Amino acid sequence: MRIVNGMENESFWEDIKLIKTDQSLLRTLGFSSQDISVLSGKGLPEWAAPNMNFDIFEPSVGRLKLGEDRDDQDIFISLNTFKVLFSDRELLVNSSVQQFRGTLKVYAQMIDNAIEVDEESVISNTIPRQLINSFATELAQLDPLAALPGTFWMNEVQRLLTSK
Repeated sequence: MRIVNGMENESFWEDIKLIKTDQSLLRTLGFSSQDISVLSGKGLPEWAAPNMNFDIFEPSVGRLKLGEDRDDQDIFISLNTFKVLFSDRELLVNSSVQQFRGTLKVYAQMIDNAIEVDEESVISNTIPRQLINSFATELAQLDPLAALPGTFWMNEVQRLLTSK
């Protein structure tokens, strides 16, 4: 799957349950029409690599939780900046919900491509370096801020590159 000029392949998650947030809640919280379209129209997958689970949560002070990672650390939207952040350290995941959804798709495609090369590569943490580097390049095109050192996705890239 490629994202070209911001256009996403909408059928990518057609067989997966999508979590959709209530439009009126999002409007009340001050989300943009674009973010509302992503969260209530398109939705997020119930589960996505790298081991993220999504659901519907009530907003709390300053944040709307989207889900958790494998270690039960929150993935959420800051209601001050509307950026997607991770954990209590508030690590940047993506600059917007749309970029987050797009990045999840690009990451999933990297995993699919790795499995095509070697069915065990994901389990054995031997995803080909070329695929990891391609993901990082696509991330930089999709969301330049998320491709900076110290962000959630760049930490993930480093984890994948060093786990061989």
